[in-house]
Amino acid sequence: MAFCLSRVCQTKFLIYSMSKLVSIQLCPDLNFLDSFRGLWGSFGFQDLDFSGAFESENYVLCNTARSGLGLLIDVWDLPKHKKIALPAFCCCVMATPFLSRGYEIAWIDVDDHGLLDPEDLNKKIDQVSCVLVPHIFGQPADLESIYKISKKHDVKVIEDGAHGWFGGFDHCDAKLLSFGREKYVSCGSGGAVIIHNEEDIIHNKKLKKSGFVWTFRYLLYPAIWSTALKFWSVGGKGISWLAGKLRLLPRAVTRAEKAGQEDVKPAKLARGLQALLKYQLEHLDRLESHRHKIADAWEEVLARLFPDAEIIRPLSSFRVILKTDQAQKIRARAKQIGFDLREWDGMPIAPKGVNLQAFGYQEGSCPKAEHFAQNYVTFPTNRRTSLQDILRFGKIY
Repeated sequence: MAFCLSRVCQTKFLIYSMSKLVSIQLCPDLNFLDSFRGLWGSFGFQDLDFSGAFESENYVLCNTARSGLGLLIDVWDLPKHKKIALPAFCCCVMATPFLSRGYEIAWIDVDDHGLLDPEDLNKKIDQVSCVLVPHIFGQPADLESIYKISKKHDVKVIEDGAHGWFGGFDHCDAKLLSFGREKYVSCGSGGAVIIHNEEDIIHNKKLKKSGFVWTFRYLLYPAIWSTALKFWSVGGKGISWLAGKLRLLPRAVTRAEKAGQEDVKPAKLARGLQALLKYQLEHLDRLESHRHKIADAWEEVLARLFPDAEIIRPLSSFRVILKTDQAQKIRARAKQIGFDLREWDGMPIAPKGVNLQAFGYQEGSCPKAEHFAQNYVTFPTNRRTSLQDILRFGKIY
């Protein structure tokens, strides 16, 4: 009898979840109530204190991480005859603040997991003045080796914590955190620049307030996406279409940014988004517990469905990564059953549609990055992904 009831429950869950779209990029860790938390948090005059979470009082909160990166570049005033080192597998907005200030990019190849390769950096280190190091999909980059190489040549190291936070300043000169829609910690938009060296007084930079319309769009979009994604196949798609037409849904990357141009003016992170960020940080343990549970389930299902593929699971369980030469086929089939698994679909600089020439990238110059970009699939462990969703994927795929 228990077995029969279990099968009935599973069937109900499968039927319910069929109307839902499971996505990595579309508001993955914010829900309907978060819009109200942010709106309520807007009723305040003082900025909130994040020095405990950031392990430093020398920080600045910006409307986006890329605008914060621009402030850091201005403070450091790096020499223009030197290039900026970036991994060739990355999001294009990591480069736009540098390009807009007249710097060139030294594209560094990656290792087998898509992370910046210290050996390739070492070959090009004489060309650069600064290196930006992301922890791609939550996988920790080899910061220790990168920092040792960089310090020998007086090169600045920025740790990019968009996909994962790692404590301390032993192996970097500054940290760049991003709180965008699909980041390790999200409040919709925003970023923080943290500098350990008190001589770099970045927190003295005066920023204007974020505009009302800009802020309202980011506070409203969790409610819009929560409704649209939950009922995607029974009207939700229409909700997102209408919201897009009304310009209520901000773009993750703009057309100008795909052409290598900075398109976001620096501003202070709005008080409502600060309040939402504070709430997310206070409940991070609960989110991480959920991610671990979902990653466990993905590992079991993926090992059964794709026994010949390599499964990569970072310690934080921020994503579960499948390395496979069937990546495009898997994404296409997943989309048919309600799973949008597109992420960083650039070749090799994401997203699709980036003008590689504007970014100074020549195809074939970083072969490992180009190969990895075409041969991986990430699976979501976010707040919006449930065990029932993974059950559905395993049964229908």
